[in-house]
Amino acid sequence: MPNAVNLNKKPHGWVEEVVSITTATNDQLKNTDSGKVFAFNRAAGTSIMLPKAAAGLVFKFVVQTAFTGVAQILTDNSADLYTGGVRMVDPANATDINYFQPDVSNDRIFDMGSDGQGRLAGGVVTFTGLSSTRWHVEGTLVGDGTLATPFE
Repeated sequence: MPNAVNLNKKPHGWVEEVVSITTATNDQLKNTDSGKVFAFNRAAGTSIMLPKAAAGLVFKFVVQTAFTGVAQILTDNSADLYTGGVRMVDPANATDINYFQPDVSNDRIFDMGSDGQGRLAGGVVTFTGLSSTRWHVEGTLVGDGTLATPFE
């Protein structure tokens, strides 16, 4: 099929919009924000609300500025749960690498509330809508000390 179009591939030259997060509480993200990259740039922390889960939505978050406060990414309602998992690395200790997964029973808060939960600069995490009740989470976060799950 010589004229087939791959709808899963971004066009050549595609540039993703980057949104810098610098306030304590941001408005709830909308479906139209899907595909954007959100850069955490508020050391005191912030709280982000994802829209209602829907297949195909994608939100990427980059920890550009390390937090001294809490940074949370929450689902829109209690039926929207996280699946997948994240790698957590501690650059100060080459053998300190963990993988954390939600139990998919009640995890709807992604909490980077301590150094051990990945609030240091350099982390990247992506939330992909799989259905009307599931967000798949994947990425690598940078932590320090005793590494701990960000899923709550």
